[in-house]
Amino acid sequence: MLISAYAVSPGRGSEPGMGWNFVRVIDGLGHSNILITATKWKDSIEEKKHLIPNTRVVYIRRFRFRLLERILPQSYYLTYVLWQFQVFLAVLLRDLHKKTNIIHHLNMAGYREPGFLWLFNKPFVIGPLGGLDQFPTGSLGLVSQKIRFQAKVKNILNLVQRLFHIRIRLIALKANRVFIFGSDSNRLIANKIWGLANAYKIQEVFSHKSVEFGALSKSKKFKICWIGLHESRKNLVMLLQALENLTFDYSLVVIGDGPMLEYHRQIADNKLDYSKVRFTGKISREATLKELRESNVFVQTSLYDLTSTVVAEAISEGVPVIACNHMGFSDIVDDSVGSLIEIGSFDDMCRELGRILTHYFENKDELNQRAKNCLKRSAELSHETKGKQLLEIYNSLLT
Repeated sequence: MLISAYAVSPGRGSEPGMGWNFVRVIDGLGHSNILITATKWKDSIEEKKHLIPNTRVVYIRRFRFRLLERILPQSYYLTYVLWQFQVFLAVLLRDLHKKTNIIHHLNMAGYREPGFLWLFNKPFVIGPLGGLDQFPTGSLGLVSQKIRFQAKVKNILNLVQRLFHIRIRLIALKANRVFIFGSDSNRLIANKIWGLANAYKIQEVFSHKSVEFGALSKSKKFKICWIGLHESRKNLVMLLQALENLTFDYSLVVIGDGPMLEYHRQIADNKLDYSKVRFTGKISREATLKELRESNVFVQTSLYDLTSTVVAEAISEGVPVIACNHMGFSDIVDDSVGSLIEIGSFDDMCRELGRILTHYFENKDELNQRAKNCLKRSAELSHETKGKQLLEIYNSLLT
């Protein structure tokens, strides 16, 4: 197996964490693998290399033009495309394609850059892919007109790219090609637009924890956890606005950094009792998981995400989830492990989030049952379950 994954790190969440978990699953299938990834992840991978004994890792440096990126941020994607072409040349010049039966382009998860390894005459798997959904611009809250305009432009570009992506369409036309998507919504959109013959859905992957509910250490005060980048698409303002009108005693921990961190601090300071809110900034994975385990509920307010890694992780830790019914979150979250907020106006979504939080606070037994269900659900996200799904896909290409 030849695996191309730009982002792979055992100590991170989101794309790097997703990449690492899938590599762990593939390694566990027992055959020998070659992983090609970016040099920036080398230290964290080598530290945990013993966990992927069947996988040889090849590191390729990505060249960045920092000055150009400050002037023209979109040039970031140009250097990523160049990295993918470097991967193609490395495989070609080292004859790595001759040493493998299947090539799997694992990430980045966005469909816009599928790399070039599909050009080799080998069975090819791509995904899990995401990014085909549209951004619900009407659900944006306290953001500038500039951000609203950018979101609308992004939606227009997404429609065009979905329809006219040449490399994706060429991949779809070739035999022995399998597409994997992270959500049903993305899979259905791709089937309709690209006419895919082989398309599967595989959700996030995490280690199943055999933990009894009684062993969970929950906060005595009703603790709400939010994790993510401080960006407009993450929509933290929805949670801060929803909390403004709540009368019960709670605590909120906000984990992560980003360009809007100070803006969100100001909103919390103006609207909430600041003693109830704690902004941690960026902290270690271990510290993040500790905060998450102690929480009574995890709130995912994001309006646009390529992966649902943090949602799957919360469930695997026995923490009920409140999420927007968008971007495939409903593939993981249902009434047994949490609640979904329908996409609508910002004010309506704030009111619904406040109602759900109040209901959980007033019905602790129901919330505890959802936490127990989360621990059961984590078995569906386990390495073993996903390994069986991937093995089926790989075998279908070899028979």
